[in-house]
Amino acid sequence: MSVVKIITESSRPGKRRRILNGILPYVRSNRCSELLILVPSNRMVEEIREALLQQESVPGFLGLRLMTFLDLARDIFQNGSFPGRIGSTPARQWRLHSILSTLPPLKPFGEIRETRGMLSLTTDFIRTLKEAGIPPEEFEASPPVRDNPHLRALGEIYRKYEKYRTAQGILDREDLLRLAAEGIRKAPSRSFTSLREIIVTGFYDFTPLQAGFLSALSTLSDLKELSIFLDAPLSSPVTVRSLKRLQHFLPGAEIRSSQRKEETPAKALHHLQQCLSTPAVKPEPVPGDESIELLEVPGRYREVEEMARRIRELHKKHGLSFHDMAVVFRNLSDYREKVREIFRSFGIPHQLTSGLPLRNNPLIRTVTALLECPRSGYRRDAVFRLLASSYLRFEPLERSTITPERIDTLAREAMIQGGRDEWKMRLKSRLDLLTTREQYLQESYGTDRDEKGHKERIDRCRSKIKDYRKCMDVLESFFDLFADLPSEATIPEFIEQLEHLRNTFHLKEQIYERDDLDLVHRDQTAFREWQELLEQLSREQMGLQRVSLADFVRLLSLTLAEKNYSPDPPQEDAVLVTDALGIRGLSRPAVLIGGLVEGIFPRNHSPSPLFSESDRQRLNKHFGPNRWIPLRSQQREEEDLFFRFAVGAAEHFLILSRPRTDGEGHPLLPSSYLDILGALFSQRIKVTCRYLNDPLPSEDPLTNEKPLYRPGELLEYTFRALSRPVTEEPDFPSLLKLLLRERWETCRSLCHGLTVQQARKEVNGSYLGHLGPDAARGIRQGEGNYSVTALERYAACPFQYFCERELKLRPVEEVEEEVGALDLGSLYHRILERFFREMEGPVTKSALAAARKRLDRIEKEELARVEKGGIPGHRKIWEIRQTEIRDVLDRFLLDEIEAFESTGEIPSHFEVTFGMKDVSRRDPLSSPDPLILPSESGEIRMEGKIDRIDLKDGEPPHFSILDYKTGGSKPPGPSGIEKGETLQLPVYAAWALGAFADGRELGHASFVLLRKGSRKCLINPAGQGRQEWKEISERYVRNYVEEIRHGRFPPGEKNCPPYCRYGEICRKGEKGRP
Repeated sequence: MSVVKIITESSRPGKRRRILNGILPYVRSNRCSELLILVPSNRMVEEIREALLQQESVPGFLGLRLMTFLDLARDIFQNGSFPGRIGSTPARQWRLHSILSTLPPLKPFGEIRETRGMLSLTTDFIRTLKEAGIPPEEFEASPPVRDNPHLRALGEIYRKYEKYRTAQGILDREDLLRLAAEGIRKAPSRSFTSLREIIVTGFYDFTPLQAGFLSALSTLSDLKELSIFLDAPLSSPVTVRSLKRLQHFLPGAEIRSSQRKEETPAKALHHLQQCLSTPAVKPEPVPGDESIELLEVPGRYREVEEMARRIRELHKKHGLSFHDMAVVFRNLSDYREKVREIFRSFGIPHQLTSGLPLRNNPLIRTVTALLECPRSGYRRDAVFRLLASSYLRFEPLERSTITPERIDTLAREAMIQGGRDEWKMRLKSRLDLLTTREQYLQESYGTDRDEKGHKERIDRCRSKIKDYRKCMDVLESFFDLFADLPSEATIPEFIEQLEHLRNTFHLKEQIYERDDLDLVHRDQTAFREWQELLEQLSREQMGLQRVSLADFVRLLSLTLAEKNYSPDPPQEDAVLVTDALGIRGLSRPAVLIGGLVEGIFPRNHSPSPLFSESDRQRLNKHFGPNRWIPLRSQQREEEDLFFRFAVGAAEHFLILSRPRTDGEGHPLLPSSYLDILGALFSQRIKVTCRYLNDPLPSEDPLTNEKPLYRPGELLEYTFRALSRPVTEEPDFPSLLKLLLRERWETCRSLCHGLTVQQARKEVNGSYLGHLGPDAARGIRQGEGNYSVTALERYAACPFQYFCERELKLRPVEEVEEEVGALDLGSLYHRILERFFREMEGPVTKSALAAARKRLDRIEKEELARVEKGGIPGHRKIWEIRQTEIRDVLDRFLLDEIEAFESTGEIPSHFEVTFGMKDVSRRDPLSSPDPLILPSESGEIRMEGKIDRIDLKDGEPPHFSILDYKTGGSKPPGPSGIEKGETLQLPVYAAWALGAFADGRELGHASFVLLRKGSRKCLINPAGQGRQEWKEISERYVRNYVEEIRHGRFPPGEKNCPPYCRYGEICRKGEKGRP
């Protein structure tokens, strides 16, 4: 019978030495087969092997079994005669999806049963029960489950999953541990006959399956000693719980605590480690020293940058190799992209223990886009991303001279959203329109005085026709490649189709077209992982069940997000970057712990929506001490243990870091672990704070090897330093020396930029539109009413307002080839005004036929009226436009029915004017009186025309403002009010609030998007619960009128559109010219 020892110990420096002392006697006496060492991770396996290679008098350790629980169970399974085959971890979710898709609707879960969240939660639920060793039959038969419909539904999923897995002959990783333990008890392998000692180290707790596995190992006949080292102090609640559980599986085990006290030259660090190991004892404070440092930086990106500088300094000043340092985060997924980018820019070799998600690799994104494109219905953006990818080679596109960017531009011009039929129809329609336009230009050639300009228009039209034809040819070949892709198939069939598409686009060959060998290695590694994943999914084909293309793409994306790969080649001297769990059992001379923010480290553990805490507690009480389910309430204790792992890994230097703000600039609370430092040290430890306006240190931080500061930061610090007061200037000679030595060309650009900035400050006269109040009064010659449209134009560009409204300039107009936007808008307004006046009520489903007939008659009359004044543009184009008008009005009727059913509002007033004395007052609500707003420089009189007002009686009665939009551009949103860019609806609503004698309230103010057949609400006081829109808009109106009265008409601050009618005389380009 073997002797079982359970030893609790601290993870302070010296632990690895103790592990080596236990291994070396076997290695040096060539008795490796007599020893088995079980560790929690493959990383720890590598660390111990590296340490053995560095020892003297070690001839080799062939036959040494140093492995994880799973590796040992797999080894036992492969050498035994067990039924079934080992399944891959990624395929579990695919199997579970097959189960969920065949189940009838589960009442406790409703419509979420096929969502990504449900899939992840049920996967975690099944894994938890299997790790606890609870089969589905016992789970469903337990009283807590029988009395709970929620758990009964989960039990049904678990039972069907196990039945499905068993029928396929597939084993999960939890099944391996169970079968391996049974195999050891029944007939242990001959490889165990020579086994004398087992060392289990690096663990702080065990699952029931792991504990049962250890119990089986303890029964080996030739085994003399089983030593279990718990990496936690005896006083820890986690340790107490683990010991109690192990005693049920290993009765009679000897339990003791390791009392080794390893001295370290870093006294403050040793004091912190000692206090974390014995939290119940209150120690006397000691002085802080350089062994512990705290970094406070603005944001995670700057946090990683500061860590990179500390690593370079430790490397240069203290002579530490990169392998001597480790960077620890609680959750590595929040930092790994930033770490990889910044460490590479600083020239720091590093090794990520978890790698990067396979889904984030650009090559794999391109492969998945091959299916995402048809799944999305060939959306324009999906087609463009695929054609523009440098990983694909598409022969029809190469033979054509058209580029993917040009195809995207033409698709936007044709207003294509997606759909194979829409692509073909809209491109053909656009091509027909251009052909008709070319014919019209040819027929009218010679009648235009500007023959050169006319000829250029013809050439541009012909060039665009050629581009559209090339685009149609390329896309026809592109769509043909996906013709055989089914909308539903088995998983192996989809994988076969995906591989066929990959070969068609020559994706693998494009990997080697890159000049950067690091990128080639990255993509090669990702492609190998991808191929391995597809082979696993094909091998475990989940029967012949068919899935939809959308489900296949969704599951594939979810699997790729959870599967990691190592993008960088392995390096011997590299900084270890890991999470808090990955550092357990390891040690480094210097450790940097980042992300010390409350809610991140320690992490907030929210209860599972699928498997509640109370359900877990009842099940634990029922199944007894040998089978337990982890409780979320106990995970804070594990968080404390993870922090102790990270701190205990440091031998000489510990650097703690916290970001003060998140990515959006919101403040973050410091971690509660940082409060420990104040109580343990009599003198404050070294704190380095970095702020956004910090200057560059005065000493020269560059050497002939690698810079501590990246070149881009030198400019950033220079700008900030130059903006500081003279008394706070840094050492400018050193600063300029750095810049001139490293970035001479950039300095020239910097000087030019400073000159431009100075020029912008100095030039502020009439040359750029600043006339002054006297000149403005002379030009205006009296002030009338202000229209809302005019003030919106001023908000967009004061100079354009000045030319158009004050100077009354009219640019030379070109001959229109079709009806203009303003004329088309007026046509829609006339048609809809007549229609509603004749209807005298809302559009309902019962009255749809009559309404459609009436609208068709009014439309024909108004179109005939337009034609009497001459056909606007070419006849063919006019015919196309008439068809579009009919389609728009038909969609409008359907939208009106839907709006009336949802709101009950009745169209009542149309083309209502206020402040316009010369406009006919056909609507009784119209008024010649303007809307008057008081201001410091005199009252402001506003005028306007409201397209439509709907009324609804009730408690209280209310009205709603509607404004028709006939263009295809995106309508403004609520942010337009906050920015002062949208004044129309707020001003109309403000006038209408005082126009109704019965004191009606505002219901909403919305845009009616005629082309889309929908509405967009801009103001909804009931939903917002406030009247801020009115105050904000009135404030902007006052500001704009104040600027106009003072004669301020500078060019707009935003980028000017290419179609601006006053671009030839605008001096915005000269504003930034020195």
